[in-house]
Amino acid sequence: MYRRLLEPHKLILGCDVVVTERRYPYVLYHGRVHSIVAKPIHSWNIDHVYVTFEEGIYASLLLRGSEIIYEGLPAIIGDIRIAPEGRIESATKQETYTMNETSIDPTKIHAMLVWRVAYDIHRV
Repeated sequence: MYRRLLEPHKLILGCDVVVTERRYPYVLYHGRVHSIVAKPIHSWNIDHVYVTFEEGIYASLLLRGSEIIYEGLPAIIGDIRIAPEGRIESATKQETYTMNETSIDPTKIHAMLVWRVAYDIHRV
């Protein structure tokens, strides 16, 4: 698992990328690198890549527990409801260190963590 996280990459802030789910490599999502944050995991610094997508793509990718950038700050998605036409109908974010969740405006999601264990990210 960690091998994929340690793979070198050529991603830089603002570059256009194509993201595919490792389980479904034939489905492509186009986005732009919002930020790359090195965070310690065990004894390694692992790059966490946050990608900005068009609003409709988030409805396909976000799940409860997904990390996002909301109004410029990191957050964790709580409940999320997808409308039949494929847009986010409503969503909440989990409050840090509590069981509380707060409603959020889905249009203010700026980016999501594209975890390299679950996704392939390639610069365009």
